[in-house]
Amino acid sequence: MDEDCFISVEREYNAEDVCIFKEKLQKLEKILNDLEPNKSDIGVTYKGSYIFEILGKAEITRQNHGEIANLALKISDDIVSLNSGSLYSKRGISLRKFAESLLSLYSFIGPSADYKTTDINFKMYIEQEVVKRPSSNMWLTKSDVLPTKAKRVNFWCFNPGFGMSGLINNNVHCVILTSGTLSPLNATINELGLNNPVTLENPHIINPSQVLVNIIPNGPRNLVLNSSFNNRENDDYWTELGLTLQNFSRIIPQGVLVFFPSYTTLNKAQKSWQVSGLWKKINNSKPIFVEPPNKVHLKDVLADYRKAIDSGNGKGAILLGVCRGKISEGFDFRNDYCRGVLITGIPFPPLLDPRISLKKQYMDETYSKKGIMSGETWYNCEAMRAVNQAIGRVIRHSKDFGAILLCDVRFSNKNNLSYLSKWLCPYIKKMKTFGESIASLTSFFRDNSQVSFMIYFSVQLFNN
Repeated sequence: MDEDCFISVEREYNAEDVCIFKEKLQKLEKILNDLEPNKSDIGVTYKGSYIFEILGKAEITRQNHGEIANLALKISDDIVSLNSGSLYSKRGISLRKFAESLLSLYSFIGPSADYKTTDINFKMYIEQEVVKRPSSNMWLTKSDVLPTKAKRVNFWCFNPGFGMSGLINNNVHCVILTSGTLSPLNATINELGLNNPVTLENPHIINPSQVLVNIIPNGPRNLVLNSSFNNRENDDYWTELGLTLQNFSRIIPQGVLVFFPSYTTLNKAQKSWQVSGLWKKINNSKPIFVEPPNKVHLKDVLADYRKAIDSGNGKGAILLGVCRGKISEGFDFRNDYCRGVLITGIPFPPLLDPRISLKKQYMDETYSKKGIMSGETWYNCEAMRAVNQAIGRVIRHSKDFGAILLCDVRFSNKNNLSYLSKWLCPYIKKMKTFGESIASLTSFFRDNSQVSFMIYFSVQLFNN
């Protein structure tokens, strides 16, 4: 710890306290550095309680961790206040994060030091730190990753019921969980460890005439629409998807949201359509906007998208986004800002992510044996929850209307459909041909065109 970051100031600790604290941090650093991953690019998994063994070797224990954390917080506050805006200020913030992590860790085992519960619900995962070069391009290559000897220590809880039980055990009178994306409800109840809760799943407040939900298994050339990993290098698929969007965008009035399973697939589609010339053709019908990976630029993109729709030229606009991205979860696209949502695939979480693979393993070891939910069931459930979240952009109030187009043959699978929000189920129809989907979509918006005019007229009166 650098002495230059301090100036003469009255403190609640002395130099000896700082030296002892620094010695513990150095011990902890050495212990972590001695833990070598099996391979340079693969981390190592340990039982949850192992993190307390490591801290104990650095003389940080359940008995003294509070004292150490409080000292770290005091030092952090002094560093930040005396070196605002400098490098030392950032170090002070990091010290505070360490102290807060320490307090959280020991709160998990409680006063009885229940390490067995920690082993059941938590895993410790140590991996090599990855440092990325500053870049405006999110599609990083190996040359964008800087070599480092630092290690990242992850302490992951795989049981949401652990946190819920902690809340309930605080003698709360009642807990109300409400969301539009809790489906499938039984899976949520099981994971949270709730015993016989009172449940309610309501239908939507809209009339059947206000929503269209179609499964589109084939495109205009009768090629199968399938965004599975094995099909993503198939140029014919990307062309078929682009032609599908081109046809639908001519029928859907005003705003169209298109959601991809990941930024990788969005990027692939954009490049493919630009090379083939489809991008230009679609853009001539409706200007295309793309959700940026950097949230800093998202505000400008959304403003331009809304401006294109508000221009009154009748074209509207298309906004390409990602399931689990910002626009799929936290923005209100009411009325003309979203008359149609296209879901271009099923956003399965990345299996190579250790958090995902360890969660699947946890589900198999803990719940599958009880016949509740296997790791594979959880995996499918997570994907469809993201779909439900994206679908929710299209109907935002009782007078709103719009089309939901599931553009992937895998949505025909009954198992996948079982994970969709309950209110959607009565409206879902599988299109036998692409021509049938065009006719269905055309009829839907023709029937709702008068409603659209009435909403527009009332808004204009209100604005005047």
